[in-house]
Amino acid sequence: MKKLRVFFLLCFFPFFAFAGEYPRVDGPCGLVFPKDHGPHPDFRTEWWYYTGNLMTDTGRPFGYQLTFFRSRLGPPGRFAQPEKPSPWRTEEIWMAHGAVSDIEAGKHYHASRLMRAEPGMVSWGMEDAAFFIHMGRWKMHLGEKRQHLELMEHDFAFSFDLEPEKPLILHGDGGYSLKGNAPERASCYYSFTRLKTRGSIHFGGEKHGLEGWSWMDHEFSSEPLDPDAVGWDWFSLHLSDGYDLMFFQVRAKDGSALIYSGTLVDPEGKSVSIPMEDVALSVQSFWRSPESGAVYPVAWRLLLPSVDLELYLQTPLKDQEMRPKDSPGSVIYWEGSILVSGTRKGKALTGKGYAELTGYADSMAGRL
Repeated sequence: MKKLRVFFLLCFFPFFAFAGEYPRVDGPCGLVFPKDHGPHPDFRTEWWYYTGNLMTDTGRPFGYQLTFFRSRLGPPGRFAQPEKPSPWRTEEIWMAHGAVSDIEAGKHYHASRLMRAEPGMVSWGMEDAAFFIHMGRWKMHLGEKRQHLELMEHDFAFSFDLEPEKPLILHGDGGYSLKGNAPERASCYYSFTRLKTRGSIHFGGEKHGLEGWSWMDHEFSSEPLDPDAVGWDWFSLHLSDGYDLMFFQVRAKDGSALIYSGTLVDPEGKSVSIPMEDVALSVQSFWRSPESGAVYPVAWRLLLPSVDLELYLQTPLKDQEMRPKDSPGSVIYWEGSILVSGTRKGKALTGKGYAELTGYADSMAGRL
C-alpha cells in the first residue's frame, strides 16, 4: 500500500479534497491489461511502486525504492476550460520518491521530485505494449514480460531490468482492496510480487552490479481512508520457500487496527486472501528518528494461523526514514528493507522484504 502503497499520497495540497465528487472504488475493478497499467485520471490518487532487495556478487546487500505518484487537483469537471489555453494550467501534479539503502555501510540515500503534468516535465504513455513514465532522469517502463527502472541524482543513481517470475495478482475481490469499514473506502490494487532484478547502483564514485528480487504495486482510488485513520503499516515479503506475502493494517488514532488485509502467493503464482480476523501483529521494538522525532516500530511478530505462518520481521537498518525535500507539503514516512525468519507449517524459513510505515511523523488524516 502504498506502495499504498503505500496509501499515501499526494498528500501535498490536501485543500483540493473534493473527494465526494470523484469516482469511487466500491466493487471489483474489472481491470484489463495492458491498458490498466496506465493512469486512471478521473481518480484522485494513484501510484506505481517498486521496492527490492539486491546483492553484489560478494554478498553485499542493498535495498531500493522507486515510486511515481499522480494526484488530481480537483474532481472531473471542476476546472472550466479557458478561452485561451495556458501552458501553465494543469489538473494533475506528479511526484516521485527514490531511495537506496546501503545496509553494510548503514547509509540511506533518498530524493524526491515534484512536477506539473505538462509536456517537457512529465511524460507517460504506451510503447510496444508497455506503459512508461518519464520524469526527467527518473524513468519506469512496465510491461507484462519485461520492466525497466532508472533514477539519476547527483549523489546516487541506479538502473535495473526486471522480469516477472509470477503473473500479476489482483488483491481482494478482483482488485477491489478494502482499506476501511465502508464499501467506498477502498482502492483498485494489483501487484507483480516477484520480479527477478539485475542492474547497477552508483554512489560515492563506485558502481556495484546487483541481482535480487523486486516487488511492484499499482493502486488508484479517491477516498480510501476512514476519517479516524492516521496511517498504515504495509509489508511485502519474499519467503525462502517461494511464497510471497503482502500484508497491511490501517491504524486508528488510538493505535488500534481499523482493518487488516493480506494476500499470500504460492510459488506457481496462485493467490489466497487472508481473513481480517485471522491476524495477530505485535511490535517487538521501536526506533526514534533523530531528524523528525517520530517513533517507528522496527521489529514485529506476525501470526497468520489460516495459512500456518509465524513470522518475525526486523530491519537491518533503522534509519530508512523518507524526508522529502523537493515536495512541499509531503509527509515524512518510513520505507525500508526488512529481514524475515519464522515457520510455515512447522518448517523453518527466512526471507527479505520491505515495510512502509505512515502516520508516525505526520498523520494521514484528511490527506487522501
